[in-house]
Amino acid sequence: TVLVFFHRNPFAHGYQIRADFSTATQLSNGSDVRIAGITVGHVVGIGAGPGDTAQVTMAIGPSGRPVHDDATLTIRPRLILEGNAYIDLHPGTPDAPQLRNGSTLPASHTSVSVQIDQALDVLGQPLRQALTGSIAQLAEGLGSAPGAPPGSAGLRNGVRQLSGALASVTSVSRAIRGTTPG
Repeated sequence: TVLVFFHRNPFAHGYQIRADFSTATQLSNGSDVRIAGITVGHVVGIGAGPGDTAQVTMAIGPSGRPVHDDATLTIRPRLILEGNAYIDLHPGTPDAPQLRNGSTLPASHTSVSVQIDQALDVLGQPLRQALTGSIAQLAEGLGSAPGAPPGSAGLRNGVRQLSGALASVTSVSRAIRGTTPG
């Protein structure tokens, strides 16, 4: 009865591989494993790996095989409405040996995408304040100050002034080249 309704054997484990990631906090059991955006498997287990790594066990369906020894995996964020994350699997080159069921890919074959909030956390408070000030000054220079023309007009005026200055730069660069080779 189960085979008729689910079209698969719930007692068969199928083809599973493992991979060691530096972190797997964005994953959960059931997270997708995708090749070129197409779901080919799911995460079936997350546990401690060697050292400070996380070992992720994935069940890969027939459409995701073969997976080779030189395969690479990346944990990527999903779209906002999709949920946490998925594993992007690059199955490797056909010349490399195929991974056997239950094989483990080392952490050197895996990576985790950096989230924008993680990148910004690296910036210290003084640098964040400096960036905020620079962006505010740029906005003011492009015309967002009260009484100034809109930013596009300020940018157009700047381009006109730059094109006038480029004519003299062109003549100077021609003069520097000289009249004969060398």
